[in-house]
Amino acid sequence: MNQKQVAGTGVGHADLGSVDQKNMTVSEVQPASPARKRRWLQISLRTLLMFVLLASVGMSWVAVRIQRARRQREAVAAIERVAQDICYDYEVDSLLNRRPTAAPPVPGWLRELLGNDFFSGVVLVSYSPHAEVTDGDLSHLANLDALRALDVRGKEITDAGVRHIAELSHLQWLSISDTGVTDEGLKYLNELAELRELGLDNTQVSDMGLSSLKRLRQLENLGLSFTGITDKGVEQIASFSRLQSLNLAGTRITDIGMKHLEVLARLKWLNVSHTDVTDTGLSRLQELPQLKDLFLRGVHVTDAGLQSLKWAARLQWLDLSDTQVTDTGLSCLRGLTQLEWLELAGTRVTDAGVEDLMGLPRLKYLSLVNTHVTDQGVNKLQQALPNCRIETSTPTCRRHRAGRLMVVQTIQK
Repeated sequence: MNQKQVAGTGVGHADLGSVDQKNMTVSEVQPASPARKRRWLQISLRTLLMFVLLASVGMSWVAVRIQRARRQREAVAAIERVAQDICYDYEVDSLLNRRPTAAPPVPGWLRELLGNDFFSGVVLVSYSPHAEVTDGDLSHLANLDALRALDVRGKEITDAGVRHIAELSHLQWLSISDTGVTDEGLKYLNELAELRELGLDNTQVSDMGLSSLKRLRQLENLGLSFTGITDKGVEQIASFSRLQSLNLAGTRITDIGMKHLEVLARLKWLNVSHTDVTDTGLSRLQELPQLKDLFLRGVHVTDAGLQSLKWAARLQWLDLSDTQVTDTGLSCLRGLTQLEWLELAGTRVTDAGVEDLMGLPRLKYLSLVNTHVTDQGVNKLQQALPNCRIETSTPTCRRHRAGRLMVVQTIQK
């Protein structure tokens, strides 16, 4: 009995020991469980807060987008009454050329839900030249944050209207030609640092106004035809080193002004028609090796002046209409093998002179209106240049190559 008791007691002690070990293990593990729960709760709380934060940011972004879309939609509705063209970003490429198969970037059901203005921005507005656009109409433009190109015409547009345009910080192409804008209005354009193309043709702008455009260092195309610009103004234009196109037709520039153009090494397109430029001024263009399009209609250029064009190997478009050019001068054009378009209307050329044009293989158009070339001379020339359209009578609709001046007009065509 005692042994059993002892054995039982021994067994009892052993069992108690194992129980104690188990109890100790449990007691050691139990305090860690609440800490792990606290850590899990902390992580869950952080995750929840982060989720709430991201959700609130996302909702704020959506709210801002909805508000912006509403402003743009209301602006478009107001502008459509007097606009000729309005383009969204997906409808044009980077140069604002229309995409013929353009489609909205989001599914139709999503556009139905949030509207087209939520996903796309208006990048181009062209006002109708037949609409009576006023300065007040331009106030709606401030709600078009993505606008990059603007074309507006009409004498009702004044310097006050230009103040609305000055708010369009991303504007790159602007035409306010044929408006009542003066030098005072140009002061507001000085903030449009991204501007690449500016049309001021047929406005009341003068040399004084050009001083307000000094900060527009990105300008590539500038239209100043039929304005009050003189040689002094051309001197200021020479500071726009990136210029590729320049329209000075109908201005008061002379050979002195042409000298200032020598520094514009990137110039490819130049119009000095109906100015006081002579053979001397034409000789200044030898410093412009990139020149491709040259318009000299109605200037005092003679055969002697055409000697200066022998260097212009890249010339593709040349207008010599209403100049004093004769057969002698045409011999200077033999080396212009890249020439595609040539206008000689109103000159004194004859059948003998046009024979020098037979060696221009790329010629596609030739105007001989009001010249001394006979039908026989035209037929002979046509046989030598079968792909060239030869004009001998005044066309009902005269074409005029504008290059990239203005890009807005190019889009409308």
